[in-house]
Amino acid sequence: MKTSWRLELPQLVIVAGLFIWSAVLWPSAPERMPVHFDITGTADRYGGRAEGLLLLPAVALGVYLLLRFLPLLDRARANYPAFAGAYGVVRLTVVVVMALIDAALLLPVMGISLNVGVSVRLAVGGLLVVFGSVMGKIRPNWFVGIRTPWTLASKRSRVQTHRLGGWVFLVSGPALMASSAFASAFAVMVVFAVTGAGILCTISYSYLAFRDDPDCFPAVSTRPE
Repeated sequence: MKTSWRLELPQLVIVAGLFIWSAVLWPSAPERMPVHFDITGTADRYGGRAEGLLLLPAVALGVYLLLRFLPLLDRARANYPAFAGAYGVVRLTVVVVMALIDAALLLPVMGISLNVGVSVRLAVGGLLVVFGSVMGKIRPNWFVGIRTPWTLASKRSRVQTHRLGGWVFLVSGPALMASSAFASAFAVMVVFAVTGAGILCTISYSYLAFRDDPDCFPAVSTRPE
């Protein structure tokens, strides 16, 4: 899939910035750093300086490369230009969210205290909102969007399921962000439970839309209208 520097350059700058920032912080970073947190944002595992400073930048680079070249592996790669804008928004948002999470983890090294749990919930909630806003623009493919046996086998199921899934994300994203106002894990678990129920309903709906499709044919084998 063709791309442009307007899309790639911001992502490359962000990923490179993560590595540069880690290099700058290296001399002042402690030997042991928190690398994993529980649902409330409390550190429950510590690792070495290399893991604490380089893990997320490395993951961000890997995710960038994966999403950049994933269309080349897709048998329905001809459909990607039809939703290139939506796919570009998804790619950029994922990299930005990973950078925000990395900032929440490393700012304490600079003496700026943050609640990691709150920061992660706000970032991931924003990610879900973006996903929900572009979900209806996703066209047939094998990797991006809601993939069930029924959305891959029916164009009607794919279209209607992505519309419903978009609304699920648009509701669960702000709910997850709002849960950051509560320190207890219970609020987060409630949001996860509601989101999980919404996802299960979306998967079930994909079957119902497939079952009622009189012109069922593989969605990924067709060009978008």
